[in-house]
Amino acid sequence: MNPPVYIYLDESGDLGFSSRSSKYFVIAALLTKDRLQIEKCITKVRKERLPKKYKKISELKYHKPNILYKFLCGSLIGNIFRKYHITRKIDIFVDRSLTGINKSAFDEYIGYKALINNGDVFDPNNLEIFHVNSVQDKCIQAVDFVVGAIARNYEHGDPSLYEIIDNNVEIALDFFKGRIK
Repeated sequence: MNPPVYIYLDESGDLGFSSRSSKYFVIAALLTKDRLQIEKCITKVRKERLPKKYKKISELKYHKPNILYKFLCGSLIGNIFRKYHITRKIDIFVDRSLTGINKSAFDEYIGYKALINNGDVFDPNNLEIFHVNSVQDKCIQAVDFVVGAIARNYEHGDPSLYEIIDNNVEIALDFFKGRIK
């Protein structure tokens, strides 16, 4: 049997519409078959790249949600399933600090989007969604960095961190303009 595919989701920005809201709301997904590789990368960044004052923080973090959040995450998952035609076991990890959403309704909606976008080969029994503590999960911390780099590129016009990951970004969507990549 093939090893599972692991999908990690995180967001940056907010869905508010006040003058203090961010201009962009970004959701990123990190896909891997090898969680250990990502965990080692986060450990290495902590040890070798962070200034000394940040090395002891409990969570590497780049810097909420409602029905719109659920829709946007579902759309991203749907695009992932369409692009990769995933047929093996899939574990999706989401930061459990999500507030303002019903976790079981979120899980059901993500499962629904996976099914309608890959229903001919997808077995819903192969999908499991975990709401994890980002302080303890280095892969959630990695996707937090990815989404932060993307948000920084758009929100502040600073592509310095995005350029590091750009070659590994395979799907990029603007929900108003359509597919970018």
